[in-house]
Amino acid sequence: MFSYDESFLEELRIKALEFLNVDVKNVMVKFVESEVLNKHKTSISLLTFGQYTRYNNTVLLNKNVEILSMLSCFFHEMTHFRQYEEGRLENIFDDEGILTHFLYEGIHYDYDYPYAFRPWEIEADQEAGKSFKEFVKAAGNTDFLVKLLDEHKKGMI
Repeated sequence: MFSYDESFLEELRIKALEFLNVDVKNVMVKFVESEVLNKHKTSISLLTFGQYTRYNNTVLLNKNVEILSMLSCFFHEMTHFRQYEEGRLENIFDDEGILTHFLYEGIHYDYDYPYAFRPWEIEADQEAGKSFKEFVKAAGNTDFLVKLLDEHKKGMI
C-alpha cells in the first residue's frame, strides 16, 4: 500500500491542473482511499485508480496506488472532463434517471458497450500518455520533479 504526504498531493493537483490550463475552480480533484472508489465503482469500472464524475465535475483518485500511475490516471480522467466540456461526450439517461447510453461525437453507444472499444476511452488513454510525458518534460529538473520521483521510489520499496 502506498501513502503520500497530503501537502505533496495538493501540490501535484495544482501543478497538474495548471499544466492543463484548467482553473482549479472548474473541477474538483480528491485523493481518496481505495474503499471509496470501490463503493462508487460501476459495473464498467475495470480498475480502481480513479474516476471522473460529470454531474459534480469531480475526479476521484486512489491515493493508495503508485504515484506515477495516479498521475497517469489523472490525465486520463481529465481527458473525460475536456470531452464533456467540449460537448463531444454526453451521458444519456432514461426517464428514471438511469444511465443507458453515451453519445460520443454524435454516435450513440449502449451503456454496456465494451470498455476497451469505447472511442472516448481510447482517446483518454492516448491523451493521458501524451500529457504525462509532456508534464514530466515540462517539470524539467525542478524541485517538484525530484519530489515526484522520490515519492515514486518510496512507493517501490
